[in-house]
Amino acid sequence: MNHSSTGGAPIEIVIVGPTHPHTGGISQHNTRLALELERAGVATRIESWRAQYPKGSRNGLGEVPRDQPELPLVSDVIEKLAWYSPLSWLALIPRVRAARRVVFTVVTPFHAVPYILPVLALRRAQRSAIVHNVMPHERRAIDRILMTLLLRRMGQVIVHSEQQRELALELGVRPSVIAVTALPDPGLVSEGGSAPLPRLQGAGGLSLLFFGMIRRYKGLDLLLEALALVPDARLHVAGHFWEPVEQYTAQIERLGLGDRVTLEPGYVAPDRIPGLFAGADVLVLPYRSGTASIVAESAFRFGRPVIVTAVGTLADGIEHAGLGRVVPPEDVPALAAAITALS
Repeated sequence: MNHSSTGGAPIEIVIVGPTHPHTGGISQHNTRLALELERAGVATRIESWRAQYPKGSRNGLGEVPRDQPELPLVSDVIEKLAWYSPLSWLALIPRVRAARRVVFTVVTPFHAVPYILPVLALRRAQRSAIVHNVMPHERRAIDRILMTLLLRRMGQVIVHSEQQRELALELGVRPSVIAVTALPDPGLVSEGGSAPLPRLQGAGGLSLLFFGMIRRYKGLDLLLEALALVPDARLHVAGHFWEPVEQYTAQIERLGLGDRVTLEPGYVAPDRIPGLFAGADVLVLPYRSGTASIVAESAFRFGRPVIVTAVGTLADGIEHAGLGRVVPPEDVPALAAAITALS
């Protein structure tokens, strides 16, 4: 499906990456970027995917109904890229060649494969890459090769932390082309809704929230082990499970946590998010590794403290500002002690 309202005006900036109906933080990031450029009067198009991953793949978060967009729609979108079609990658070249700048959203190292030919074919257009993770959290030997191949050919590489900048430098990306920009405010609440939410009345004991895509590096299994050491606390888990949810339900049963853990698997619509935070006392981000998280920023906007591990930029300034507690990664007793301290 394609839609356009540019009336034939020359496109100044093309963003290559997912947008509606694809969901998830990266799709939303692209959409917000395009909308801000449009508001600034910059003719912008998103070249999106009609098929970003194989069906049944655990990559990504899937799609929302086309008539229920999470954000306002971008006026000019073309959906022709397909993971399985090299012809669709090549067909991108003439559509972006006249743009002043082409911004490639690098979601995984795999994206170096469809992107590399358009990148090499661009002569006049400036080439930028927005890289949410220079290297994936679960790495394969080929990942470094693919990311090196792609990023060294970019005129600008945008990352979200100094740690990611260092990883880009290790791949041989020139320091002069790397720009570090913080993740933007997620904008999950309305302009007037940033005041702390009132706490919903519920069962006694501390109510913990684990929210977002659930992958091994995010440490939900560690949080469950810690919860077993804190008798009065409860946990609500909401998000898309990357691994089979059964491995977590089995752990919950083994630890005897069935009456204290609630699982809400799958896509979480934006209008559900305030209710999640209203029902929680503390957000917990027990990452084994990572870079940054907009989920923590959401917690602060809703007036909730966080418990985080000292990885990436997650812990920056949290304890100093009195916004929560920081514990070492993969330290279950320390995580349990932090939960107990906030009870």
